[in-house]
Amino acid sequence: MDGAYAALRRGLSVIEVPGHGPLTGWPHSLAEYEPPVHPTAFGTAYGLHLLLDIAPFDGRIRAGEVAETLWRLRLPGGGWAARSQGSGARPEVTAVVLGALARAGADPRLLEAEIHSCEALLDPDHDAFGLANTYVVTNVLRGLLRAAPASASLGGLRAVLVNGATGDPGGVITVAGARRWRRVGAIRRRRRCTRRGRW
Repeated sequence: MDGAYAALRRGLSVIEVPGHGPLTGWPHSLAEYEPPVHPTAFGTAYGLHLLLDIAPFDGRIRAGEVAETLWRLRLPGGGWAARSQGSGARPEVTAVVLGALARAGADPRLLEAEIHSCEALLDPDHDAFGLANTYVVTNVLRGLLRAAPASASLGGLRAVLVNGATGDPGGVITVAGARRWRRVGAIRRRRRCTRRGRW
């Protein structure tokens, strides 16, 4: 944990940006060394998640300042996007940010409007490509589970994943549905017990 926290501190960027104010966060890539290194929504959200996982009570990096940076990086029309995605909000980035803010204790009233905006971005007419992309769907699903566990969108996202699942080429395990997930878990438990000489 000490090494991970040290790396997190090394990558932290604290700068003053006109129009945004003071920003405390992480860039999209930890390999960015040429100053000024600007924190991004994606990098800062993942950095905040990691900070809350390994050092939530260490004051050397203040989670509140990082969370405030995410609000300052919010796009003028609402939501968040990766640096390379332009000025339009993206559901997968917005959900990752919302999940981090929720874990950091953000006011649910402030999150609510952004959650609705994130759900609206999932409209197939708006982003059919995103809904066909496992990375996008799983990021939105994970973010909403953290920020809005009662969201009506969760069932539809789960259905997208289940319906898009494929079988193992050997036909041994098909990952689709809760019953099949239980079967996968049972197989793994039996394998562990066999390796340990127990049943």
